[in-house]
Amino acid sequence: MNKVIITENQKNTITKTVFKYFDTTFTPDVPWDVAENDIIEHEDEPYEYDLHTDDSGRNYYTYINCKTIEQSLGKDHEELCPYIDFSYNDWVKLNELFGPIWKQLFIDWFNTKMKNVKITDVYNMYQGVQ
Repeated sequence: MNKVIITENQKNTITKTVFKYFDTTFTPDVPWDVAENDIIEHEDEPYEYDLHTDDSGRNYYTYINCKTIEQSLGKDHEELCPYIDFSYNDWVKLNELFGPIWKQLFIDWFNTKMKNVKITDVYNMYQGVQ
């Protein structure tokens, strides 16, 4: 099998393309600072925040803080949190479009959107860590 070498320039191009897709598909319908303030307001309690991507009420992904995980799984949980929980359909689509590279790219993208809210991982509630 031949090895494919990706140059730094190609990597940057791929990253920009995937980030553009995330901007188009996963930017919430409220300003990022509004979402950040809502999340920070509840950081000391179990909290899940739905980031809706349109007005339908059906298209969203969920920010889940560590207090939520500790409440349901205890302090010695293995989940990396805080994290984003995706719907099954979004999870499958992202895997089909980008393969496994999208996960770290999404974390990197999301972590540029807010000053004081960061995620550590991405999950799908129906499949766990992929």
